[in-house]
Amino acid sequence: MKQSGFSVAMCLLLLGGCASVPDGKPVQNVVAAPVAVGEADNGLALVLQRGQVLLLSLPANPSTGYDWQVSGAAPLLVQQGEAHFVADRALPGSSGVESWRFIAKQTGVSELVFAYRRPWEKNVALRELRYRVQVR
Repeated sequence: MKQSGFSVAMCLLLLGGCASVPDGKPVQNVVAAPVAVGEADNGLALVLQRGQVLLLSLPANPSTGYDWQVSGAAPLLVQQGEAHFVADRALPGSSGVESWRFIAKQTGVSELVFAYRRPWEKNVALRELRYRVQVR
């Protein structure tokens, strides 16, 4: 008797997975998993779905005066909160990783540019990373 109850429950779960709206199209409200990229992905072409999260982590050492400056994200990507720095060690002047979180909001194509520079050196960047972003 328990076996048939289990079989009925499994059938209901399987049929529930085949749900559709009145026009016959399958229901799709699943947002794709976050995409995580870093320095090694420089030049990568990223394809995101609207609502998908982009996580970007780059090596940094704010004690040197250098900071990553972001451009080209708007209006396709909306940055969620401020950049977050985590030091490798609990020593003053330690290097670490700076991270950003973006959400794909608008369809289109853009180039996301990260320039590692000191704020007073507007035209000189120690490093520059570029990511081509397409939001569908």
